[in-house]
Amino acid sequence: MRSDRATVLAVAFGGFLLIDTIRGWLPTMTTIFGSAGSTPDWVFVLFALAWVVPPVLMAALARSRAVPVAAIGVEVVARIVLQTQATGQVQLYASCIAVLAGFCWLVSAATRGWPGEHVATGFGVALALTVVLGLAAESVDLMWLTGVVPWLVLLAVAAVALYGTAFAAEGQGGGALWFALGPAVLLGTQVVTNVGRAWAAAGTDWWPGALIAVAAAAGAVIRLPRFVAPVGLVVGTALADLPRAADNTLPVWALAGQALVALTLTATLAAAATPNGKRSGLAGFAGVFVFFLLVAGYNTSFDSFGRVYLPAFTLVTAVLVAAQGRGRATMPKREVALGCVVVAAAGVVAAVVQTPVPVTPAQAGPQLRIVHYNIRSGISALGRFDPDVIADQIAAQHPDIVNLQEVDRGMMITGGHDALRLIADRLGMAIHYFPAKDPLWGLAILSRLPLRDVVATPMTEKDIAPQTGILRATVDTPQGPIVDVTTHFQPGSDGIPAAEPNQLAALIAEQKLPVVVTGDFNLEPGDPRMVAMKQFTDGLAQVRPFPTSPAEAPKQQIDNVFVTRELATSDIVAPRTTASDHLMVAFTVRFNS
Repeated sequence: MRSDRATVLAVAFGGFLLIDTIRGWLPTMTTIFGSAGSTPDWVFVLFALAWVVPPVLMAALARSRAVPVAAIGVEVVARIVLQTQATGQVQLYASCIAVLAGFCWLVSAATRGWPGEHVATGFGVALALTVVLGLAAESVDLMWLTGVVPWLVLLAVAAVALYGTAFAAEGQGGGALWFALGPAVLLGTQVVTNVGRAWAAAGTDWWPGALIAVAAAAGAVIRLPRFVAPVGLVVGTALADLPRAADNTLPVWALAGQALVALTLTATLAAAATPNGKRSGLAGFAGVFVFFLLVAGYNTSFDSFGRVYLPAFTLVTAVLVAAQGRGRATMPKREVALGCVVVAAAGVVAAVVQTPVPVTPAQAGPQLRIVHYNIRSGISALGRFDPDVIADQIAAQHPDIVNLQEVDRGMMITGGHDALRLIADRLGMAIHYFPAKDPLWGLAILSRLPLRDVVATPMTEKDIAPQTGILRATVDTPQGPIVDVTTHFQPGSDGIPAAEPNQLAALIAEQKLPVVVTGDFNLEPGDPRMVAMKQFTDGLAQVRPFPTSPAEAPKQQIDNVFVTRELATSDIVAPRTTASDHLMVAFTVRFNS
């Protein structure tokens, strides 16, 4: 039937648009409205609630077919504004309006009683389409892409979503499905469509992304025996997020868990799509509100509570979805299956085409050019995700080694992008990565030279959030080996604890080789807590005062460089740019003559 097909199209393309909108809204909130780590969590929560709570009205107001059409129309207009590369307050409020309208669309669709089996299938297609775009654009969402093609894609998605919404079928509701859809959006965004997670677990070759694309496309149409899908969903989530290696990286088998979630999430929703003769608007809003609570809880725990076990949030999300999948699922139409075959093939092609070129190591010269940069997940001081600008700024310094902090490999709260792969690919450098509290966020060393003895050391101080550490590697030069070290001090309940610089100083003193250290210390050079570092040479002393933060009007000297007595620094620059909220520091290090 035409209306059944329209329902699948509405949810497939409307869901795709909603996921893209959410991924733009979350980092916009934490970079333009406030600053994660400094703005109080309750301020973020209250502001976000202003855009999450109003959709509850749709449960009473969406008595006309025109209401969901109007809601998605508003979302489309707001997304068009965002596609113009708006920044600042325009970006903030356009993204807020877009997410508000997207949630209103979802709740009004629930209120209209769209048939659950078609909603589940459409959501699975939305996930598969999002994976394909992520592979084609190397994890960059549509909102951040520039040029003609992204505009054409946005307009096509908007047109199909509007058409589908206008002609969607109306059924008997199904509160279980619509409640589950909110947590399912979170699970789909954080696990299924997160291609950066696949690369972090199994490397940046073509096959991890291709596997997730095929699994997501197959998951849209596969229906499993009763209770198999819900159990598989929980098991897959546990495999994807619970197991961590000793250094907190995702093991390769986490990719299998991600693929299993992709295969079972839609089937679980389909098993929840039992008509019950009731309108489901309140259930739909409850699902949206649970989505918000889980995201807010995760974000607050990451930034402010170092001892909270973050994977618990993902597992709770999976359990909430699985608990609704107690019915028997209906198989989708054959035309949907054929469409998903095309989507899977497109995903495999995108994964192959975008495979990074292998790095050929260069030979070290008598001196090293090093760049230190806190990249804030690839998000500029103006709030836009733009790793190309960061890569261009770094490349202009012709570095041998790049030390990065606030490196993102796909955290949902910062947009779900693998900024590390994007920057390394553009620089043609090898990646050496150390996750902090979350396996998708931490420190990295990029190098065009061979590195050995790469070691990650967690901070022993537990009263800091997010938890962080120290990453070091050895590079051989004609004059002898040098140990390169990078770190990022994080605050505790009383600011930066002295334990962090003390641990760093002790680690440097243990090295038998010359050492160069760079880091975002969040401390000024003369701070009493830096006393342990005074046994080393301040590599920036010759150019101080040398403020690097905030990037728009630098006032703070919190990005630091230290070297041991065998080494000296020169040619120190911090080019003015708003590519991040810090300025980068570039310098040359050499052996003392």
